[in-house]
Amino acid sequence: MNALYKLCGVYVQPSYSEGFGLTTLEAFRFDKPVIAADAPPFNEVVRHKENGILVPVRKTTWLNYADLVLFKMHKYQARDLASATLELISDPDKVATMQESIRKEKYDWSIHKLYPKLLDYFT
Repeated sequence: MNALYKLCGVYVQPSYSEGFGLTTLEAFRFDKPVIAADAPPFNEVVRHKENGILVPVRKTTWLNYADLVLFKMHKYQARDLASATLELISDPDKVATMQESIRKEKYDWSIHKLYPKLLDYFT
């Protein structure tokens, strides 16, 4: 999987529903802008036009799987996802700007910055 993240130019998350969104964070690990639906958990980490593109959700429904689990489905138009993808892959400068934003944000969340704050909290 790491090789695939390294090779891609941008990461497209086509899910209608996700729990945690780990793949988004994995893409950010490799400084890849993310294209996803403007819904949780994606819009909790993807900042539209800063480190990725959020496509508008057109309809939200619930899927009841085997009367056991409810999934909240955030549906979008496939053409919106395709347009966002074309927008990024045809503009290397925009991708580079987003990658720089991702690198800066990763530094802000690095253990080197957070660990001293954690120690201060407990002392």
